[in-house]
Amino acid sequence: MAGLIESEPTAPHTLESLAGAASLSPSHLRRLFVARYGMTPAAYLRAVRLGAMREDLRAGVAVSAAGFSAGFGSQRAIYEHSTRALGMAPSAYRQGAPGLEIAWDTDTSALGTIVVGATDKGLCCVIFADGSSAQDALASEFPRATLHHDPARVAPHVARLQALLSGDETGEVPLDLIGTPFQRRVWAELRRIPRGQTATYAQIAARIDSPRAVRAVAGACAHNHAAIVVPCHRVIRTDGGLGGYKWGIERKTRLLAEERTR
Repeated sequence: MAGLIESEPTAPHTLESLAGAASLSPSHLRRLFVARYGMTPAAYLRAVRLGAMREDLRAGVAVSAAGFSAGFGSQRAIYEHSTRALGMAPSAYRQGAPGLEIAWDTDTSALGTIVVGATDKGLCCVIFADGSSAQDALASEFPRATLHHDPARVAPHVARLQALLSGDETGEVPLDLIGTPFQRRVWAELRRIPRGQTATYAQIAARIDSPRAVRAVAGACAHNHAAIVVPCHRVIRTDGGLGGYKWGIERKTRLLAEERTR
């Protein structure tokens, strides 16, 4: 049902219509959905719509157009739900009002210079600064964020990243990943791929109950902000080909080779 919501976020889904599509009673569907996703179908639908609206606002789309395009049926719904979720009026969010604050630092590795960023909630990005400054690389991923170079705050995350690169995947990494509900589901599934193994885009789509969303899974990998921590390099094509990689196919090849030998 999550896949149906994500593929048709503007449809007038109700608990009854979703239950009918799943051949379940409404109460049974609601219990199963909450157990699986931690929220009701209605809350999940709102989250999907808010994710789409947030992306349009970041792109400069007018508030009303972004809200109606995302599936909200009235101005009241647009402002009621988005203001609470965004922490500010949607018009202020669109204009780049104070929002995400990221502390960052850089680290060196055999794979190149890595930029590590974190919010108060946890690690939010691990990116490679290929041919650009660390701050420019961060700004390209989070153009409206406030960036602070703060090595002390980021040091624990840098240490954890180095442990991951060395093959130690036993510790927990507090995360604050910014993405749509679908993207976060994909990223959570990627983190379940064991070191030294791979999965196909189609397998990931099936594992998150969205078997027809193979292209969307590939898109979520392309929008991953946390290299290594969210191991999108472990996702390959069904024919065994490596597919793409946001930070370069040579880097993907090297990561997979190293993980298979350690």
